[in-house]
Amino acid sequence: MKCIIPLAGPDFYRKEYGIKPLTKYNEDTLINFILNSRPWIYNKEILNEDLIFILRDTNESIIFEDYANKSYPGSKIVKIPEITQGALMTVLSGLSIIKDFEEPIIIDLVDIIYEIKNYKSIESMFLESNINAIIPYFKSNEDKFSYLIIDDSNKVIKTKEKDVISDNASAGTYIFRNLSTLLSAIDFSIKNKEEVMYNNLLFICPSVNGIIDQNSIVEPLKVKLVKSLSSFFHE
Repeated sequence: MKCIIPLAGPDFYRKEYGIKPLTKYNEDTLINFILNSRPWIYNKEILNEDLIFILRDTNESIIFEDYANKSYPGSKIVKIPEITQGALMTVLSGLSIIKDFEEPIIIDLVDIIYEIKNYKSIESMFLESNINAIIPYFKSNEDKFSYLIIDDSNKVIKTKEKDVISDNASAGTYIFRNLSTLLSAIDFSIKNKEEVMYNNLLFICPSVNGIIDQNSIVEPLKVKLVKSLSSFFHE
């Protein structure tokens, strides 16, 4: 299993707070606090060598790369030369170094802290039911989040970026069964970019509609004790 963490956006570094993932949070760095709170990491389903950080090639990214090499030895760094047309396109660069095409892939935007009650394992979730993707979610009505419509059988039937189509907000983590599932989602967004783009950018959440359109199951996973980091940086 691999975990891709895209950190190549314009908010990676700002003068007012420095390098965002390295800012102090609860006597730790923000990135370390978030990653260590994810159950697939503290349960050791994801090891250091399974982490793929995507950075833009800047002076600040060199500092983060040094931190990652010391804090997560064996993790992978992928650098891109410029800002892409959204997180979905950034993720593509990380897929190039995946060698096991059948292992699950987590995309974690690491911008929301949460806990999962009664967590088992990602492998067991995929084994127990015929699902192709999993989206952690929580209750909200703020338009800064992406949203899911969940039907009566507890399946995700629609996703939308920054549009409150329900009270089920994405927690910013997306789990795909394997590489081909994720690539089909990316292909859907590229082919339907006029429909799914937000601010002329392609995001992860709307791409899941491509999986839904194939009549594949996308399962919601409710999380608790949610803290959005956007409030942390604007307090």
